[in-house]
Amino acid sequence: MIRKNISIIIIVVGFFIYQSCTIDRSLRHRPPENNSWRYQRVNTEFEYISGVSSYYGKKFHGRKTANGETFNMYDLTAAHKTLPFDTIIEVENLSNNKKVTVRINDRGPFVRNRILDLSFAAAKEIGMIQSGTAEIRGKIIFKPEAKK
Repeated sequence: MIRKNISIIIIVVGFFIYQSCTIDRSLRHRPPENNSWRYQRVNTEFEYISGVSSYYGKKFHGRKTANGETFNMYDLTAAHKTLPFDTIIEVENLSNNKKVTVRINDRGPFVRNRILDLSFAAAKEIGMIQSGTAEIRGKIIFKPEAKK
């Protein structure tokens, strides 16, 4: 009985140590600090996209994205048909004015009349899990230049 309790305590303490060492999620959607890409602010006025957005999650969790990363439904990422990978977009749900900042790491959506596919975490941030889709406006904050 005592050994069982000690094992449980060790597991719980280990979990909390692991959690304290993980990367802050707020850093995941910032532009990578990689010298092979240069980021520029898009004009002095921002470039916008707008339309219907959907989200994807469990079915694709753990699979490869179009840019070669492993899709994590809990990261703040999105899929767009043509924007360059690593583009940073602030997405606003027009029905409730909630916003989230995401990074493009995949291609899609492949459903007609949709402009963006958000990860589950991003969709949850802007309150569109129940509805499944939302009318959004995206402000492009950073767009990578082509590699030289």
